[in-house]
Amino acid sequence: MAEPKPSFNPNPRKPRIKLPAGACDTHFHVFGPRARFPFAADRSYTPPADAPKETLFALHKHLGIERGVVVQSAVHQFDNTAAADLLAANRNYRGVALLPASTPAADGRSTSRTSTQTGRRSGRSAIGSARVAPR
Repeated sequence: MAEPKPSFNPNPRKPRIKLPAGACDTHFHVFGPRARFPFAADRSYTPPADAPKETLFALHKHLGIERGVVVQSAVHQFDNTAAADLLAANRNYRGVALLPASTPAADGRSTSRTSTQTGRRSGRSAIGSARVAPR
């Protein structure tokens, strides 16, 4: 059986112009791998293939991107462990967690301080910020 085709270009060309030092991808998602980070049962979207942190890191290296902001996808809903795993693997990345709208603001601030995530979102609206600190 053929592997599913990813929703991203797995072999992009290098940019014609070299990106500046510290270049930042300000919004991306990671999906899976499903065996370790299962998708939510009642998700509204199913990616055609996994897009794990290792693939993202390789892509960013190829493109010359040094920093980034991972935004929690509804594919994993409120289970932010795939994004947290990415953040634990690279200190040049920050994240925006997805929390239930009913989560008290104080709990969201506590989550931000105890992990490397710097913001949160509920449903489709952003709450807080997702700043990437200078090097």
